[in-house]
Amino acid sequence: SQREIYAALEAWAKDKTKEQVAQILDRARIITQPVWNAKEVASHPHWRDRGSIFWLDDPTYGDLLSQGPAYKMSDTPPRVKWALKPIGADNEFIYGKLCGLSAEELKRLEAEEII
Repeated sequence: SQREIYAALEAWAKDKTKEQVAQILDRARIITQPVWNAKEVASHPHWRDRGSIFWLDDPTYGDLLSQGPAYKMSDTPPRVKWALKPIGADNEFIYGKLCGLSAEELKRLEAEEII
C-alpha cells in the first residue's frame, strides 16, 4: 500500500540529507526533486535567474524579496503592482462600492473601530 511505501522511504531516507537522497536516486536513474522550504527557494540561483524570485521596492514596506508570477509570456511579461497593501487600503471600495455603505456610515464604523 501507499502507506507502507511511504514508511519504507522515510525509514531509508531519515539519516540522509536531501542532497544525498537526490544523488543516490540520480545514480539509480530515478528522476527526483527535493521539496524545498521558502529559504531554500529564495536563495537558489535558478529562481533568481528566471525572475521568479526578485527584490521589489514597495512604497509602503520598502525592499522586499518577492515571488513573481509563475507564468511567463513573451508578449506580455508579468508585472507586480505591489507586494501587499496595508490593512484597510481597499475598505472604501469594498464597503462603499461593493456593499453599498455611504461615506458617513463608513466613517462611523471606522470611528467605532468596527472596521
